[in-house]
Amino acid sequence: MDEGVLPPKLLTRLSKAADLVRGHDFIQVFSHYDADGISAAAIVAKALLRDGRDFRVTLFTTLDDDSMSVIRDTDADCIVVTDLGASYIKEFDAMACDVIVLDHHTVIDDAERICYVNPHLHGMDGMVAGCGATMAFLFAIALDEGNWDLVQVAFAGIAGDRQHVNGLTGLNVHLLEEGVDRGHLEAAEGSLIPPGGLRDNLLTSSEPYISGVSGDEAGVLALLAEAGADPAGS
Repeated sequence: MDEGVLPPKLLTRLSKAADLVRGHDFIQVFSHYDADGISAAAIVAKALLRDGRDFRVTLFTTLDDDSMSVIRDTDADCIVVTDLGASYIKEFDAMACDVIVLDHHTVIDDAERICYVNPHLHGMDGMVAGCGATMAFLFAIALDEGNWDLVQVAFAGIAGDRQHVNGLTGLNVHLLEEGVDRGHLEAAEGSLIPPGGLRDNLLTSSEPYISGVSGDEAGVLALLAEAGADPAGS
């Protein structure tokens, strides 16, 4: 972990999270059911597997009172929550077990007892400077520096959370630079749009979704004709 780049208080919280996990044989992981949350859960699961811990992963479409009831009823002495939790920190603080929250959403409360890791707590905007997968990855590195290869999964979450759109900032820059230096990432010119014909890309495009074009072959052909482009879309 690069102490010259990451805020010292963030490093302290990440170190505490790793120490808490090392004190348990079984870890229950809860995460968000979206690209960022699934990437974050995958990173934590792989790190726990490599560390010899048993674990279970449960995904929620949202964190609400019902899902909090599920979490409270979980028979586990250690719980890791990724890409969720910011709005329920007080409730997590009241739980008796060890709880680690790795989130990036707007902070409502800071934790008093549990281990809460969020870029907002360290002067960074979690909406652009570090997503759930970013925080999960930094936790994985705190657990074992050998987990740097998981930075590839972190970037699936970063892209899924749209934090790459206007250029990387904050913690995400650190992941990119270190990932490239360590040989796990490769920086290349271009975009995340898949290679191939323009017609097919327009037809399958969901980011951005173009009303009357995405998923509509006739709409794609009409747009190409209006633009004077080759109908073949090459």
